[in-house]
Amino acid sequence: MSSVAAPIMVSRNGITRSVGAISIAGPTSRVLGGRKDAVVASVLRATRKLSSTLSRVDVDS
Repeated sequence: MSSVAAPIMVSRNGITRSVGAISIAGPTSRVLGGRKDAVVASVLRATRKLSSTLSRVDVDS
């Protein structure tokens, strides 16, 4: 078994912090085999998109 993970980072008022993570896990041959670059890119794309969205959310409303 292997996994790939990346943090969800939220920036507000000049402060950036990790608020969670996205992770995938599975058999090493599937996660880190021939599709490794695609798996890593997908996880990073998802965390970047979620990080950007959460950084824009108005938490006072």
